[in-house]
Amino acid sequence: LELTYQQPFTFLPQPFDGFGVLANLTLSDSEGTVNGERQALQGQSDVTYNLVGYYERGPFAARAAWSYRDEFFVGTDDGEPFFIDDRGQLDISASYDVTDNISLTADILNVNSEDQFTFYDRNGTVLNRAFQDQGRVFVFGVRSQF
Repeated sequence: LELTYQQPFTFLPQPFDGFGVLANLTLSDSEGTVNGERQALQGQSDVTYNLVGYYERGPFAARAAWSYRDEFFVGTDDGEPFFIDDRGQLDISASYDVTDNISLTADILNVNSEDQFTFYDRNGTVLNRAFQDQGRVFVFGVRSQF
């Protein structure tokens, strides 16, 4: 099941008419068999959602996006299934059109510095497989169109 909602706030007076929101939710309940055990399909979370707030008016655009997904099955090590834990991440981006053909861009990915935890689930006992401190990523750029 997938639900999506998008609402530009064009009914607001200027300059607030550039605000808007996007949201989506995906619910999934699919399973397969791995080593005789029923579990979710590889790479598929039961719950995934995104919530985006944005502003686009004139030469300036900005958005903040929160993305979340439940834990999901990744693969097996010597026949033992392992998973990536649930995680939520905030990303922020902005751009400014210097001319009709050139834009300056800035992105901050994983603002909340969410880590990634990979684990084994042995009959309800969680055992660490890997921990990644993913940190924030800053990206600055110039975009050109011809």
